[in-house]
Amino acid sequence: METLNPCAGFLSNFEVLQHLTTQRDQRAKQIKQLSQRKVDRTRALGRKAFSHEEEDDEMARIQPGDLHTVTFECIKYLEDQIHPIRRQSKSSIKKLMEAMKAYDLTKAERLQIVNLAPVSDVELFVCIEDCDTRFPEETRPALLSLIKSHLSPKSKQPNTTNNDKKMNVDEEDDNLYVASDDYEEEMEDAGAMDEDDDEEFVNEGLQGAGDKNEKELDETAD
Repeated sequence: METLNPCAGFLSNFEVLQHLTTQRDQRAKQIKQLSQRKVDRTRALGRKAFSHEEEDDEMARIQPGDLHTVTFECIKYLEDQIHPIRRQSKSSIKKLMEAMKAYDLTKAERLQIVNLAPVSDVELFVCIEDCDTRFPEETRPALLSLIKSHLSPKSKQPNTTNNDKKMNVDEEDDNLYVASDDYEEEMEDAGAMDEDDDEEFVNEGLQGAGDKNEKELDETAD
């Protein structure tokens, strides 16, 4: 496979999240259809489904385990409240990009501003190279005010698909990668039990060794 255009364009974090959630929901829909087809086919044959059916190969091809993990972790990271994505929309980003054309900013700098949405001089310096010389102190408040004006005041729920339709994805898949509090408590209890068992085992060993030494001493004395 050959990469014809290694850099076709820049994508904001908002666009990356939209793409990932769309792909995830499409795969979930396909897997659901394959699972139903598997049930219907085996039922028509009058038998229970085997541990490995032809539909299982197709499901593994559609969503390998590594792909699911990477997608899950990326979406979880981008939907974190530290990012401004929940306060952005496609239209607000487009308006902000148009408004920033009045400033002497590169494409990469405008992308950084969209992704980080700086609200202070310190954050602005991270997005713009040589910000102190290119943008004097008296001009920065206007740029920061422009950025703030294109963010919604309240955080919205994470986006799922481009058409804003939400699809319920099996929570069991997520549970494969996120341990519950109960599970962590159980593991801590198990660890404590193992420590008690190890201590008891060591004490028994020391006691046994002591009895053996006393017996050898008695035999020697005889």
